[in-house]
Amino acid sequence: MNTGYYDQGLLDVILQSQYEMSLYTIYEAFCFGSILADLCEGRILKADSHLHGSARPDEDIEGNQRLLDSLPDQFYGSFRGKLGDADGHVG
Repeated sequence: MNTGYYDQGLLDVILQSQYEMSLYTIYEAFCFGSILADLCEGRILKADSHLHGSARPDEDIEGNQRLLDSLPDQFYGSFRGKLGDADGHVG
């Protein structure tokens, strides 16, 4: 993970570090491996969905929520912002 072996897009789908330039920890590697194994075995699924715009700053809670509200009907999202690394939820 730290050497660039995995595609950054795949890493970002599964986990994101709060600090862009920091190395992944052994705990993050374990979580990544567990989720990747579940994806490969079909125990969980990944779906791509494109939003009509880009994420706004955390302070723009209403703007980010409008963006999430544009998700296709089978998805939902809630944005709370200003919570450090847990700004909301998409399902």
